[in-house]
Amino acid sequence: MKKGVLTTETFMYIFAIIVIALILVFGARTIYNFDKTKQQAIYIQFKTDFINAVENVYTKNVGTTIVYSVGSSNSPLQVPSSTQNICFDEPEGDLKVRLDPPKYSFFSVEHLRTSNTFGDCIQIKNQKFSFKLINELENNEIVVKIHKIT
Repeated sequence: MKKGVLTTETFMYIFAIIVIALILVFGARTIYNFDKTKQQAIYIQFKTDFINAVENVYTKNVGTTIVYSVGSSNSPLQVPSSTQNICFDEPEGDLKVRLDPPKYSFFSVEHLRTSNTFGDCIQIKNQKFSFKLINELENNEIVVKIHKIT
């Protein structure tokens, strides 16, 4: 065997190994970014669905109750996989909703108030947020109160 042929084969193997390594690295990065984008889409869908749910109850009659849970006509809302709790802060005016851990930005929900049936947070089970919304009259103002499902 000639010396030039052996050197060419060696460089071809090295080149093939480098190409395979690059494909694996960029493939892994793409899969990671895809999952990250999927979780952001789930968050945006959760935020939209939650605000729409509150607005839906707000426009109903006082006393209207809508339950979002497994087995009810309204399914629980899906949240991103890293979410352990949904927390509510009511500093002044509109309620601020934040996911815990705080990987995503908080958002405000008009007309929403917390009830005294839970602390500041509701625990998430299996990436599903179950809750109850009730249209109530409070100080001559129509508000929607969120309740924990036990």
